[in-house]
Amino acid sequence: MTAALLILSLLVAPPMEQKKRDWKEAKIIDVKYVEKHDDFSGDSGTGAGAGGNTRFRIDTWVYVVELEGTRYELQEQNTKSTFNTGETLKFAIEKKNWYFMDLKGKEKKGDIVGRKVVKP
Repeated sequence: MTAALLILSLLVAPPMEQKKRDWKEAKIIDVKYVEKHDDFSGDSGTGAGAGGNTRFRIDTWVYVVELEGTRYELQEQNTKSTFNTGETLKFAIEKKNWYFMDLKGKEKKGDIVGRKVVKP
C-alpha cells in the first residue's frame, strides 16, 4: 500500500522546474579554439592503462562577449563550435560558470575563463 501511494505521488507531483536564471543577450565578438590535454595515469593494480599514461585531447571553444561594461571569455567543451562570431548569445552568469541553451533547447554549462572591465 505504501509503495502504491509513493508511486501515485510521484506521478501526480508537478515536474521539476529548471532553475530560474538571469538571462542576458550579447553579440559574440570573437570565437577561439583551444586544444587542451589531460593525462591519465593507469593503475597497475586494476590493469587500467596497463600502468602507463594515456593522454586525452579536450576540444574547447572560447566565446568573447561584452556585457554591461565587462568583457567575458566563456569556455565550452565541445568538438565543434556551437556559436559563431557576430551571433547574439543568450546566456546567464553565476559565479565562475555560465549557462546557455543548445540548439535542442537543453541547458548547458561552461566555465568563465576571463573577465575584464572595459573602458567606454
